[in-house]
Amino acid sequence: MPMLLLIAWRNIWRNPTRSIVVIAAIAVGIWAIALTVGFINSLSDSYIRNSINYDYSHLQVHHPQFLQEPEARYSIRNSKSITEYLQHNPEVKAYSQRVLINGMIASTRASSGVQIYGINLDQEKAVTSLDSLLIEGNYFTEKPRNAILISRKLADKLKAEMRTKLVLTFQDIEGNVTAGAFRVQGIFDSPSPRLTEGGVYVRQQDLNQLLGTDTLVHEIAVLMHANTQTPAVAQELRSKYPASEIKTWEELSPELELIQEQSNLTMAILLVILMVALAFGIVNTMLMAVLERERELGMLMAIGMNRQRIFSMILMETVFLSLVGGPVGCLLGYVTVTWLGDVGIDLSAWTKGLQQYGYSTKLFPFLSIKEYILMVASVVLTAILAAMYPSYKAVKLNPIEAMRS
Repeated sequence: MPMLLLIAWRNIWRNPTRSIVVIAAIAVGIWAIALTVGFINSLSDSYIRNSINYDYSHLQVHHPQFLQEPEARYSIRNSKSITEYLQHNPEVKAYSQRVLINGMIASTRASSGVQIYGINLDQEKAVTSLDSLLIEGNYFTEKPRNAILISRKLADKLKAEMRTKLVLTFQDIEGNVTAGAFRVQGIFDSPSPRLTEGGVYVRQQDLNQLLGTDTLVHEIAVLMHANTQTPAVAQELRSKYPASEIKTWEELSPELELIQEQSNLTMAILLVILMVALAFGIVNTMLMAVLERERELGMLMAIGMNRQRIFSMILMETVFLSLVGGPVGCLLGYVTVTWLGDVGIDLSAWTKGLQQYGYSTKLFPFLSIKEYILMVASVVLTAILAAMYPSYKAVKLNPIEAMRS
């Protein structure tokens, strides 16, 4: 067997140009797949990370009926007890209590439907970094009262600027229509399409005055130190507070899980395309090698080398080509993806299009060890399968006719 391995290794270098071309094709194919999959991973991660940071956090607490009927009267009953638990839980990074009201916002020139966020300033800053999203104005200050933060897109729609007076209209806890005048103190630009389209922020106390109560909490958004901690904390909250509805980000937004599955499916499709192209290349190369060596193979069979050894030798030659090209391609892919993962890919030229779908303008490609192993294993398996036909052709040779060729 060691002698057969040595013969197979020497055989692939009898025509070095052809072997190098095949190895290079394998390496470039894997490099391209690694780069593409790393980019797709960064897109998927960017969308999910932005959704967690600016929309859903890792989990949210609501009144059981609030998500179906988002009315002011459906407030979390035991919010104080829940926040005390969250405050003392070491796995919780931050939390934010919010008052959520659906209403209308109007300027002197236009109007629009919005979701009004009544926020605790310090808590919201810790969960969503809202203050860092401002492109004009300042985060809430002590004065003036009834300040409001709106998105750049909403400001353009309302023809509003800094210090513009806007009127919010909504229903209070009794179902009566109430309204309040607010003045624009800041304009933000968020990667979240939901906030960009129709989310406005006001102080919780300002909103509660219009609602006629200061005890409302419609949502508690919870940010964990790590995503892996989310299921355990969610389960513990459900057992401790069965009267409240606790949902993780996957449950709040099933499309995020779909995006993860889509990313895996895309990688599988790309691998299949590469493997099919690679298989044709290997079949062609090895078939040429077999046909060029008919006389030699015939002589080997004539002097006693059995057909099983001939089959194994051709198979080993193919595996050697893939074992050289596969790691080289993975190394090229690792270096490229790691470098791009550090410096990032700047897509700021397409800011509007990316933000419309919830993506960041700077992406950082990455690949897991599992994905690298999967690529190399796929190449080796494809090489073995592709070598079956040339190996079969070799063992079917008639020794006497082959020596005469």
